[in-house]
Amino acid sequence: MHIGLMTSAFRKGRSDDPFTTYKEQIRMCKEAGYTVLDLNMCAMITSDTATEFQTKDWRAVAEDTRQYADSLGVTFSQSHPVYRKVPGGVPYPDKNQEDRYLELAKLGIELSAIMGVKWAVLHPAMAFGEAMLDEQACIRINHEANDGIIDLAIKRGVGIAYENMRDNEAYRRFGSSAEELVSLVDDYHCPEVGVCWDFGHAHRNMQDQCRALRLVGRRLKATHLNDNHGKDLDEHLIPFMGTISWERIMKVLRDIGYEGPLVYELSATANMPMPLKMETMKYAKTVGDYLLSLGV
Repeated sequence: MHIGLMTSAFRKGRSDDPFTTYKEQIRMCKEAGYTVLDLNMCAMITSDTATEFQTKDWRAVAEDTRQYADSLGVTFSQSHPVYRKVPGGVPYPDKNQEDRYLELAKLGIELSAIMGVKWAVLHPAMAFGEAMLDEQACIRINHEANDGIIDLAIKRGVGIAYENMRDNEAYRRFGSSAEELVSLVDDYHCPEVGVCWDFGHAHRNMQDQCRALRLVGRRLKATHLNDNHGKDLDEHLIPFMGTISWERIMKVLRDIGYEGPLVYELSATANMPMPLKMETMKYAKTVGDYLLSLGV
């Protein structure tokens, strides 16, 4: 296993700072000690945070960015394309919004392929109303909502990892339990579809995520590494700053044979000045390396 980092960790400093380019993010990730990255593209969904990849020359820009990453010895184990910002992650009711989402999601897959990404992360969708607790209905919704994206990913040599969700006060989310994720992934009958495990989401949803991880087993292909206090707030803290039992987690990961990276998804540093953010991410790498020493 290795410790990785999302490129978005260095997307912005303070709230009034300018956005950085992907090349700048990659350079800063490497400076902080990370050579395995997640290509985070979530910012693409809103016009005020559009990236350099959203131009007519996106392919040339992506190929140039890949060459730059290669020159630094940086690889991309996973990516996070845009996700639907609607309750339950279902298709947008407005056709123009849904068409734009699909365009950006598929662009994310194309970019992932160029950057050498192995697994792109998707959020599962869920049915509402009487079908909310109907597992098969929720699985059908995911096929309807996501199969076009997944088909493209497989053609481009990129796997898809469905992320475990978290319930909230207004409604539950399909994919919040390991049982639902396993049923969804297994319904594809395809080795190119697996699971991304967000440790923070799991800590907020369940008393024992170790049991859940054992159920996921070899389906685990990507991770979002963060901590919290098991309450309502998705804090995205550095490990050991919350209440997750990392000693138990690491043992389970080794028991199930997981050999992929543990990739930081941190937001506690979101509004830090960039120099402090750099020092914090260096410290996070030290914490991550200690984490890897557990369960051996």
